[in-house]
Amino acid sequence: MQLEFVANASFIIRLSTGKTLLTDPWWSEGAYYGAWHNFPPIRPERRAQYLQLKPDYIFISHIHPDHLDPATLTHFPRATPILVGRFAEPGFGHLLRAIRALGFEDIRASDLWARTPLDGAEIVVLPQFAASASNEAAEAGDFELDTSLWLRDADGTTLLHVVDNALHDTAAREIREHLGAPDVAILPYAGGSFFPQGCPAYSDAKKREVRDRIGRRFLDAFVRHAGLTEARWSVPAAGSYVLGGRAAPLSEYLHQATPDEIAAAWAEAGRDPGGLLQMATGDVLDTATGEVRRAEDAPFRSYAVEERWAYARSLEDHALPQDGIDVPGAFRLPWTRLLERAGRNMAQAAAQAPLDAPYEVEIEVRKRTVASTPEGGVRHRFQVGEGEGERRFIRFGADDGLMLMVLLGAAVWNNVEIGSLMTMEREPDVQDTGIHTLMNWFRL
Repeated sequence: MQLEFVANASFIIRLSTGKTLLTDPWWSEGAYYGAWHNFPPIRPERRAQYLQLKPDYIFISHIHPDHLDPATLTHFPRATPILVGRFAEPGFGHLLRAIRALGFEDIRASDLWARTPLDGAEIVVLPQFAASASNEAAEAGDFELDTSLWLRDADGTTLLHVVDNALHDTAAREIREHLGAPDVAILPYAGGSFFPQGCPAYSDAKKREVRDRIGRRFLDAFVRHAGLTEARWSVPAAGSYVLGGRAAPLSEYLHQATPDEIAAAWAEAGRDPGGLLQMATGDVLDTATGEVRRAEDAPFRSYAVEERWAYARSLEDHALPQDGIDVPGAFRLPWTRLLERAGRNMAQAAAQAPLDAPYEVEIEVRKRTVASTPEGGVRHRFQVGEGEGERRFIRFGADDGLMLMVLLGAAVWNNVEIGSLMTMEREPDVQDTGIHTLMNWFRL
């Protein structure tokens, strides 16, 4: 087996049979409504080369746009089989519709934990692990829609592709016990959310403190799970990006370790230095020989955090697509009525997915592009949830064009949060993934 890293969670896996499997291709710029950009960036020549690929299979772990990117997937033949896991509704249905909307019809869904033959190889799609619901970095909401991939090549080589699907210790042991120790484990070392950079009530010092605390937790988990899975090579991947456009300055608060910080954490744990494989775009691991062919043109192979921030600032002029939205001033949007309707829809959803405590929710619509939005913006409060617990308060704010997209279903609330295009204030200041999940029903 040969493993080539492209970007984020995207790898090209060349099997001993000659077949190729591509994972989670996101090679465009401006995912999450213009906000996310690959870092390190993919050189244009490399991107053009990769977009000419004709993989035998494409594995999509979940629906988030840094894993299922329409702008990238449209370059591949529509007859390419798409491999997914069959998880619970409604998330599974959303995933199928998103893939079919791009013209792919050969969608092969494997039952979770089932051993599925693949041209002499074998795959197992693993479910979302409980860590995704308890990890502090998952502040932007949580969905039962993530999966991971186990692959056994015909030559016996094994690979575990985890990426966003954050492991907990029990799951790492379970994978090793049921499937064996992988030769290669692709594990998360960072995460994506709008916390803490989306909290305007936090001081810069508070944001940095939270960033560093969450980043250390991710890094410690990467090293620990590399040990628990007993992988021969452990590859840190996914969660490496910067923000562009108006969100670019917020990149300072993303909880991502640098290559030197990853290596230091690995050494502190007393792990074999040969077991850590930090790959740059174009690097290829040959598992038969253990050799790595390093791409000579890979940018930012090693970098300081200030270099990442500087690259983000270079993207501040990047246009956000929602900034082109406008409604002529003669057609006044009934913002209050629209927000009231969306709030009622969300309250109905809450009856099916009860919250731990009742909430007072405030929506702040900030004037930016819609001519008929009042100069001071719009604020709307409503109640959601039942129960005897003390009522909590949470305020979300977004620009008018983006909020209009959310109300019309053209933008997904969770993706707006992850893109750091929304702000949040809350009392008490505690994590409650339930309210973030429920906000996805705040639409017309």
